[in-house]
Amino acid sequence: MQGGRYGTALQTATTGRHLQLVRLLIDHGANVNAESGEFGTALVAACAGGYDDIARLLVKKGADVKARDSGGRTALQIAMDEDNFPDFIHFDSQYDEVRAGRRTIAALLREHGADV
Repeated sequence: MQGGRYGTALQTATTGRHLQLVRLLIDHGANVNAESGEFGTALVAACAGGYDDIARLLVKKGADVKARDSGGRTALQIAMDEDNFPDFIHFDSQYDEVRAGRRTIAALLREHGADV
């Protein structure tokens, strides 16, 4: 299933931070590198949201750490870009959580060969 703002079902589950659903979709054959929607791939969506738990799972399952969003930015650039917070993040406790998650994701991506 593809289409819409968030692309595939896997990308939509990632954007909603539904780790168990992400795992279920992958276990049932979802392509972790499928490109569609605003974020391009599920890994890029995880980077944008600061979802280090999902990013770790996606990388473990073979997600391309050099993936880019629809604007051409790499997953690592998105993880490091503090001005690129999604619309659903407000400057409160969620902001700190997203920042911490993005730092963790940036380190994970670098460990697996990502570059800017």
